[in-house]
Amino acid sequence: TNNCTTIMASKSMKMSTSSSPSPKQQLQQQQQQQQWRQQVQSDSPKKIPNLTLYGDLDMRPFRNVWMLEETNLPYSHVPCRPRGRKAKSIHPLGKVPSLLVEFPPDIDANSGDVGGVGASEDGSPTIGDNTLVVLESAAINTYIG
Repeated sequence: TNNCTTIMASKSMKMSTSSSPSPKQQLQQQQQQQQWRQQVQSDSPKKIPNLTLYGDLDMRPFRNVWMLEETNLPYSHVPCRPRGRKAKSIHPLGKVPSLLVEFPPDIDANSGDVGGVGASEDGSPTIGDNTLVVLESAAINTYIG
């Protein structure tokens, strides 16, 4: 048993050391994040859509808030429960999370010209010409990322 414990301990030490990035990798990651932040901040406000996330943070919308915070994108949050009045204002069945993406008037949500993303050809839900609704936490994170 003593030999087994030693092997398990050495494996866990290898896993913990291999999963942590080296100081050089950490510096590269920090530089990439800083470049991304500068790029987002230097883009004109016309190109960045208004993002509004609907949902209660006690549920899956927490994932989306985390992603929005990590990417440093400006957004607003509307706390609401599933099937509530606020949730039904954005989705007929009141599903949360829901992300309302409002493009500036000079950009069409269906054109796909904003960061290479837009409404898909399969008829993703849109509200008006300059708005798009993204549903489900995984889809929202994919859209944001």
